[in-house]
Amino acid sequence: MLMIVFVYIHTVFTFLYISDTMYDYGIGGFDNEYNGENKCMNVFECFVVMMNDGLRPDGGPSEFAEPVDFISDTEHFGVKLFHDVSNILIIKVILFNVLFGIIIDTFA
Repeated sequence: MLMIVFVYIHTVFTFLYISDTMYDYGIGGFDNEYNGENKCMNVFECFVVMMNDGLRPDGGPSEFAEPVDFISDTEHFGVKLFHDVSNILIIKVILFNVLFGIIIDTFA
């Protein structure tokens, strides 16, 4: 339950500040000339994407979000950097270790 609350808080931050970078170019790539779709059009879609793709062990939201250039858009780069690092530290490292600690303590 605690993890879902943190993912929701992270989702609201994602929707408010960096929803324009949450873009998937693989959707409709071969059907027509329009290539891609925004994965974060509203908070619910953003929450589903963060629960599905954000909790995977590979890279989280930084894997499917567009890169931001440091030189041309420094402020947006800082927000995206904070977003990605906080996702890794808070959700993946701390909350997963708490969850796994509870499971190991229960069955030990």
